[in-house]
Amino acid sequence: MFGEAPASRELTIKLRGGHTYSGRVAWQKGHETGIQFYSPLSQSELEAVLCAPVNGARAPRLSTSTKVLVRSGASVSAGTMVNVSPRGAGLTLADPEFLQPSIKLGIPGLGTLGAQIRWQKGNQAGVSFNEVVLLKDLARCIQASAIG
Repeated sequence: MFGEAPASRELTIKLRGGHTYSGRVAWQKGHETGIQFYSPLSQSELEAVLCAPVNGARAPRLSTSTKVLVRSGASVSAGTMVNVSPRGAGLTLADPEFLQPSIKLGIPGLGTLGAQIRWQKGNQAGVSFNEVVLLKDLARCIQASAIG
């Protein structure tokens, strides 16, 4: 938020996905502002906000260091998922030479996901998942990575 907003100021905002919400300013630190909504966001509303692209930009990603298996055709190799969002991930690959445009990722806490390679530079790659992953499932994945 640009400009100051006094605590308890009432406001209505329009979030990604087109939904509007009313609430009050709970805190402000620099350009960051915490808003307490009058009604809680449902799981589906939160998913829509976090998954919707902003002017074509990718969804926000969470940092992780989750070990994954990458299957491309008949080949399987190890990799590390370095960031993840409901729509895709960044990978560091042990053997980047074998990649085909479509891959399968074996991810602890998530199972096997189909994905498409969007970019590759050396042993780094960006993938988009074939289906949107729910936030609760991403949390389970990151927790599994932290424990294991």
